[in-house]
Amino acid sequence: LSTNGSTSFIYSNNILNTTTNKTYSASLYINKFIEKKYSIYAQIRPNYSFNTQTLLPSNNYNAAGLSIYGGGTIYLPGKFQVNSYIDYNYQAAVKTAPAVYYKMWSATISKTFFKGDNFKISLTGNNLLNQNQNQRNVNATGFTQNTYNSIPRYFMLNISWDFSKFGTTASTTNN
Repeated sequence: LSTNGSTSFIYSNNILNTTTNKTYSASLYINKFIEKKYSIYAQIRPNYSFNTQTLLPSNNYNAAGLSIYGGGTIYLPGKFQVNSYIDYNYQAAVKTAPAVYYKMWSATISKTFFKGDNFKISLTGNNLLNQNQNQRNVNATGFTQNTYNSIPRYFMLNISWDFSKFGTTASTTNN
């Protein structure tokens, strides 16, 4: 369980406006990991925000929200791995604005080489659902709601070599 909040003050036409924001949320996180077999994780976090103003009570924007994310990795024969995760965020509609939500999903397939698995080739697909991120922020004078033009779906090839063991030998000490 968590809570956070803020209070801000702003003068408008020599009248003090007090804005109070409070958010209450609960979170449940689960994961399971078995080395070189699989790992999975998931979290769900519902919340409710109370946003009030003294100068314009009609600008009180209270709304429910939900954040869900999860993913995992599966280790396959032949030193292949498949990894995927999804992130979903939702803010309910308010009096003068529709609901805001987005889903981001990415997946990777990779293969490691050599005894120490220190050479890796990966192909990653990002933003597979081709979604834009949306966001609403409440402030002292009302709220802003933005839709961002995110980088559309794209794929990336990655080749990496882990040099962390390069040139190391067993150390000996002379006394």
